[in-house]
Amino acid sequence: MITTALYYLDTTGIPTSISHLYEHLIISGFHTYLEKRGMSPYLFGYLHGETFDECIYLDLGCYSPDVAELLDEYLHETHHFEHEQIQNQFKVLEAEDMAHIAYNSSAIQTTLSKLDLEKWVHNDDIHIDEHDIYQNIDTDFIRSEDSDSFQDIVVALYSKELNEHEQKVFLRLYVIIIDMLEYWLRRRYSGYKRGASSINFDSTIMGVIASFTISNTFQCEEINKELNKFLANFDVNMNFGQIDTHFKVFASTPTFNNIAVEYYKNTGIHTSTNEIARLADNETIKSLFDKVRINVRPHDSQDNDIIF
Repeated sequence: MITTALYYLDTTGIPTSISHLYEHLIISGFHTYLEKRGMSPYLFGYLHGETFDECIYLDLGCYSPDVAELLDEYLHETHHFEHEQIQNQFKVLEAEDMAHIAYNSSAIQTTLSKLDLEKWVHNDDIHIDEHDIYQNIDTDFIRSEDSDSFQDIVVALYSKELNEHEQKVFLRLYVIIIDMLEYWLRRRYSGYKRGASSINFDSTIMGVIASFTISNTFQCEEINKELNKFLANFDVNMNFGQIDTHFKVFASTPTFNNIAVEYYKNTGIHTSTNEIARLADNETIKSLFDKVRINVRPHDSQDNDIIF
């Protein structure tokens, strides 16, 4: 079964823009926290955040209960964010908003330190107490629209060479690979993921596309080369333990059972979560990583019809 957790942070009185930055910093920091403990930051599951005017929610879904324990441990630590960390997450926020952000570094650090004094609360334990409201916080945070400085790109993940068993495993493996690419694009290019399509199969090519916003200083050809290199260098043997856990949890979680209908609707392939997990052995996963290719191109308006 997938292990889930939901956390809440009261940010009353903190500018929403700073809360949003803090959300990004916490999620990025947790990825580093996992890496330092020998876990992959893109194979554990997902940690999503959403910022509102007076609070932040963090939504965790993971394939090992150990990750949930680590998140709880991490959230209750004191966090100090270096200038480079803040700068990197501002770049991601700029891509998300397609705008430039100017800020006072010292004021931002002070506000983040105040916000970090607030305690994350597990959703099962939420009880909102009255507390001091932060007032007159000066962040010198200036946001200016500049969509011309950004571009939307499409990352296509596909293969023409899959046998019948590999096709079935790819129905789920693509989720893992898209997570890997999203993590890499965010770290390397401050990319922001807009969405992804359903998997598609036309009897010769099986694939999926995802859309990202990045700075227009980068070229698709460069990103295409880097992503294919990243995928080719991925060590399946080293990471198979977490991949195997992913597929086993996928098969044992009842809410995934009806995904077989979606698979058939999009590809015409009859299968089940149990069959996919059984076929996803080390050799099949290695073969898939050898056969899958990536193509990066500019986003086209027609892509909007299939990306959600």
